Amino acid sequence: MKKLFFLILTISILSSCASNREYNTASFKSKEYRPNLQNIALNPNGLSIEQIKAISSTKPPKDFPVDIAIIFIDNGYIASDIKDSLQYGIVTELKKSKQIDRITIIPSFILPRIMSFSAIQELGIRALSEIVIVFNMNSGDIYQTTEFLASKIKVTSKIEYMIVDSSTSAILTTDRLFSEKIYEDKWFKQNEEDKAIKEIISEQAIILGNSINSLFNKADKDNVKINE
Repeated sequence: MKKLFFLILTISILSSCASNREYNTASFKSKEYRPNLQNIALNPNGLSIEQIKAISSTKPPKDFPVDIAIIFIDNGYIASDIKDSLQYGIVTELKKSKQIDRITIIPSFILPRIMSFSAIQELGIRALSEIVIVFNMNSGDIYQTTEFLASKIKVTSKIEYMIVDSSTSAILTTDRLFSEKIYEDKWFKQNEEDKAIKEIISEQAIILGNSINSLFNKADKDNVKINE
């Protein structure tokens, strides 16, 4: 009887509720965008007419598989094990895509203090990659823990990314993923906080990788239909 009681108690403590929400706005632009350059006011520090023409004519990738470069930007201190878990998980998922050939992770020691589109473009070109994927790991958003109701703890994570064309620095798409898990307060406080955080980060990595792979997969299928 005691064994049955402890079994039920253990299941109750370890059980957690999870939910994920993608903003689901990420999609490659299919139709051509050509602004009327005569109506664009250019300032000395803005884009030149040649740059505008190049950026506005950018289209989703056509020749698959593509080479991609990955930039991880972190704003503030993030524990190395959490950062490593997220990066490893994302790369592992992206490696599963047949539309991606080579993956280059841009080393953090060559990232500029202030990231700009020109810096992203240069890093992508130096990595010999057609596409750059930039992940923003904000220390205030990558994970948070809050009390939820009387005996629950909620762990949340929010991560943004954007996909940039290396040749023109045009943003092909951008999206954000939000995940949350709810744990029993007793389980969470028994030195299990780190485990809960790693769990949600691992889940985020899988969903982010799948989301990006789906984008490339759809673009590849669309190209096949056009060429048929």
